[in-house]
Amino acid sequence: MDRLSELAELYGTDKGHSLHNYTPIYNKYFESRRLKPLNILEIGVGGYKNPTAGGESLRMWSDYFPFSWITGIDIEQKDITINHRTKIYQGSQVDEEFLQKVIDERGSFDIIIDDGSHLPNHHIQTFNFLFRNGLNKSGIYVIEDLNTVYEPSMRGELGSSIDYFKVFLDVLHFPQISRKGLSIPEEFRDLYQLLESIHCYEELIFFIRK
Repeated sequence: MDRLSELAELYGTDKGHSLHNYTPIYNKYFESRRLKPLNILEIGVGGYKNPTAGGESLRMWSDYFPFSWITGIDIEQKDITINHRTKIYQGSQVDEEFLQKVIDERGSFDIIIDDGSHLPNHHIQTFNFLFRNGLNKSGIYVIEDLNTVYEPSMRGELGSSIDYFKVFLDVLHFPQISRKGLSIPEEFRDLYQLLESIHCYEELIFFIRK
């Protein structure tokens, strides 16, 4: 078992083998970076409305990245102390003013993980702000639990986030599309300068920034 999966079991986060089994995938992307001084953001602390519950994955990340600063945000108040490198903010993941305040105080991030509401509209709105404004060069942005978008009750006014992000395959081919006289929606065109690659797994999608 890899180190991150061991820590997931130790702290009881559902990212490990016990449920989602995300940690072996995360380990492939993060192992080479784990001893660097990174700035990491996780959206969604866990524990729902209980102020003293949650924080399992924040503890896992803090242990796995021993020289990094860890930030968590949650819509609910969380009265959890982990260590001096970890700080939790209360606020909505789609409140851009709140997100900018977090960036102003903690700095832009090397890794961002969206394990928040799982609502497609929130996936999309949060990505569109943080990928452009809060992610460092060569940074990694991850959205978890994409399986929830297949629930009819979870589809929002923007539709499924998977449908939305499929357009990013066109973004990666923007020069070729332009040469053929074709186009992509104007709102996506700036992403060609920012987006290096997309990596998809069951329930997970990784966006790598140039």
